Amino acid sequence: MRSIKSTRCARCAITTATPAKPRFKPKASTWALSRKKLRRVFPEWVSEGEDGYLLLSMRGFEAVAVRAMQELSAENALLKADAVAVTAEVAALKAELAAQSSRLQALEAERQ
Repeated sequence: MRSIKSTRCARCAITTATPAKPRFKPKASTWALSRKKLRRVFPEWVSEGEDGYLLLSMRGFEAVAVRAMQELSAENALLKADAVAVTAEVAALKAELAAQSSRLQALEAERQ
C-alpha cells in the first residue's frame, strides 16, 4: 500500500470519493462511493470480483482521513493568522481615515 506521504494532498484524494446514488432502489436513503473514480486515486482499495463487480476495501482509510484532517488544521491555522493580519490592517486603515477626515475638516474650517 502506498504511504500517506506519497499522496500529495490527502484532502484532494479523499474528495475524489464522491458520493453517488446507487443504481438499485434501496428501502432507505443510501449513498455509495464511485468505485471507478476512487480506483484512480486509491487503486489498492478497489478490486474486481469474479462476477465483474468492483469491490471496495478501505484499508488505510483512517490514515488518509487523519492526514486530511492535519492538512485542514494547518490550512485553518494559516487562515486564522491571515484573518488576524487583515483585522489589524483594517484597524490601521480606519485610524488613518479618521486622521485624514479630521485633517480635512480642519482645512475646510480654515477656508471658511
